[in-house]
Amino acid sequence: MRFSSTLISCLLALILPYAAAVEHGPKRHHRGISRQASSEQTHVKRVSGGKMTFYDVGQGACGATSKGSDFVAALSKEQYGDGYPGPNCWKKITITYQGKSAQATIVDECPGCAYGALDLSRGLFDYFAPESTGVIYADWEFS
Repeated sequence: MRFSSTLISCLLALILPYAAAVEHGPKRHHRGISRQASSEQTHVKRVSGGKMTFYDVGQGACGATSKGSDFVAALSKEQYGDGYPGPNCWKKITITYQGKSAQATIVDECPGCAYGALDLSRGLFDYFAPESTGVIYADWEFS
């Protein structure tokens, strides 16, 4: 049994840092990855109760550099789409949370986001809730 405990401890030591890196957190950075163009475009018209977190923006997968005060967002890998820039780059979305609405621009891909979830710039997240909230669940749609 001792061998099993040691093995499990070793495996957890290897897996937990990876899981923490994949888990959505406030300081994750997204970086662009070149891909071959594709005509495939994936998006829904409206998402209700989508998970929203925030991250430190910089150069996004769409190719432009944003600053934290910009109202910009990153889409899930499935919704971002294939190609460079992705077919949903620069599209406008409207986000609504607790009676407040804001328009944002898609500038990045969020590899760790589930379908329908968004990663927001700090400025955009702060518009809706304090960063100490960590996660909000809001409605959004392509404008």
